[in-house]
Amino acid sequence: MNIEMNTPRQFGIGLAIFGVTYICLGIVLFLDAALLTLGNILFVVGVVLTIGRQRAMPFFFAREKTRGSFLFFAGIFVCLYGYPLIGMPIEAWGFFMLFGGFLRTILTLIVQIPFVGWIAGYFAPQGNSSDPVEQLTS
Repeated sequence: MNIEMNTPRQFGIGLAIFGVTYICLGIVLFLDAALLTLGNILFVVGVVLTIGRQRAMPFFFAREKTRGSFLFFAGIFVCLYGYPLIGMPIEAWGFFMLFGGFLRTILTLIVQIPFVGWIAGYFAPQGNSSDPVEQLTS
C-alpha cells in the first residue's frame, strides 16, 4: 500500500487535529456550542480530505456503518442547533461506532510515542501480557 503525503492529505490531517483541539476546548469550556460546532466541521472536513472524497462516501455511508454515521451526524446537528449537552453524547456514541475499528491502531501509535506511551502504559490494566496495546485494549 503506497501512502503518499500529498497536499490535500496534509491539510486534512491538520484540519482533523485542529478539529479535535476545538472539540476538546469546547468540552473544557463547559460545552461551548460555538467551539464544538467549529471543531465538528473541521474534523469532518479533515477526515474527508485525509482519506479522499471517493473513499469518504463509502466509509461514512456503508451499510454496516449506517447507524454510526446517523448518530455521528445527528449529534453534530443537535450541537449546531444549540443543545451540546444532548448532542455530544449522541455524537460520541456515533464516533465510537464509526471509528471503533481503528482504536487498536490508534492505541498502537499512542504507545509508540515516547512520553505519551509511558503515561498510557501507566494507566493500562496490569495483566499477563507484556504487550502494552494488549493491556490497553483488554
